[in-house]
Amino acid sequence: MGIPFIFRSSFWRVALVLLMLLALAGAPQHASAASSCTVAASGAMYRTIQAAVDDSSCSTIDVAAGIYTENVTIRRDVMING
Repeated sequence: MGIPFIFRSSFWRVALVLLMLLALAGAPQHASAASSCTVAASGAMYRTIQAAVDDSSCSTIDVAAGIYTENVTIRRDVMING
């Protein structure tokens, strides 16, 4: 069979590659996997709620029972349980 005449030219090959790259660049990006982080006085990843909130990889924060004396500033979407 062979290559169709239109694709024998270098110009058309380059144009086809550029078109494919543009199509891939416009494809939606997949979000990274959600991560759950734990806050507790001891034995957990974080000892303060703010530390877990500051870690952008924590999409869900599970807070163990206890008293946490802190002011927490949240500037992103995050779910806090506890």
